[in-house]
Amino acid sequence: MASKFQMQAKDSFDGSLVTWRSTFADWTGVGFPGLVGTPLDIAVSGGGIDDGTELVPDNAMTFEDGSYVVFEDGSYATTE
Repeated sequence: MASKFQMQAKDSFDGSLVTWRSTFADWTGVGFPGLVGTPLDIAVSGGGIDDGTELVPDNAMTFEDGSYVVFEDGSYATTE
């Protein structure tokens, strides 16, 4: 599981809400996919979104629903 951040910003052109994923908290809007405008009011909803690019360790701590415990640095809580 790669640590991704869900980013949101309002497009300065038409005010629409635009979302994108980033490998870092993209406060400057580098990855902003707006068509014409620039990002306003940038917000981040959190990290740890699974994009399927990394393997989860065999001893990763999991919940009953199959989700994993992932820290802000992308590491996993593990059991011994």
